[in-house]
Amino acid sequence: RAELAGFVKTRLKDLYPQAVKDIVVGRKCERLYFLHGTGWTVADGTPIGSYLVHYANGDQRAVPMLYGFDVRDWWPQNGEAKSSHGLVLAWQGENDASRPLNRVVRIYKTTWPNPLPGVAIKSIDFVSALTDSAPFVIAITAE
Repeated sequence: RAELAGFVKTRLKDLYPQAVKDIVVGRKCERLYFLHGTGWTVADGTPIGSYLVHYANGDQRAVPMLYGFDVRDWWPQNGEAKSSHGLVLAWQGENDASRPLNRVVRIYKTTWPNPLPGVAIKSIDFVSALTDSAPFVIAITAE
């Protein structure tokens, strides 16, 4: 699990890193699944972060994390438009933060088809775009 910095709250820049680098994968795969979300909102389509995939042969590919397409604020917002951008809700429920407020939180799943399935993925960097939205990832699965 990793949470990155964003600019909406100045203190987040001190609490969380701008990037988590060298998340080890060490295998070939057909696709990656990202279980992730964000705190705070920005306009749909805004790049709030990315995953930089490093291959064993030296190639790299960026997987953008777009607000409204891949994730939304983990706290549902009043008047929030229903997304038609392929957003996939993975889970919605209560946790220790939401229970006292009688609210729910949610996380999303993004599937990324690997363009180089025959080449091992060495590692992944998770990088914040430092917008007003602070991204987090809970899990990355290689298939």
